[in-house]
Amino acid sequence: MKFIEQDVIDEVIEELSASAEKQQAFIEQFQEEQPMVFAYLFSESFDSFTEEEKDLLLFIALVNWQSITRVHPDCPQLDEKIISEAEEENWEMIEDLKHKSFQHKLDFFFEDYPQEDLLAVAEDLIIDDDDQFITQIAKEAIFVSAKSIIDAFSKAIDEGESKPS
Repeated sequence: MKFIEQDVIDEVIEELSASAEKQQAFIEQFQEEQPMVFAYLFSESFDSFTEEEKDLLLFIALVNWQSITRVHPDCPQLDEKIISEAEEENWEMIEDLKHKSFQHKLDFFFEDYPQEDLLAVAEDLIIDDDDQFITQIAKEAIFVSAKSIIDAFSKAIDEGESKPS
């Protein structure tokens, strides 16, 4: 997958933040074009999240998806398998780091990560939580989920590009 530049991400964030109507249009398009990712975000895995935490996870997913599709307009629709494989790999990495601080875990995930700017969206939004409405458990889960979605898109796009036309 091509590197997603910060200016693309900033443009998406600005559009998403412009109005509730614009954000709702993005959500509807996301649900239509990526139904498995949308279902994942609303799965029972996140039932214990507060509404604010769920909204933040959705916002991060929308930013990442919309940024990816602007660089890869032919972005494939993800299936449940590719999402769950990415999520499982990320939770295994978290488990390996269970005795480390949250910041150390984040540093580990960023090391040599090919989509650092996309991943930074999740980090920035959960770390810069001035209102402290995000629990520590949710911060970790939101970050892992965001990274899993990016990883799944990256894998699907890379596999699609390597197939003969």
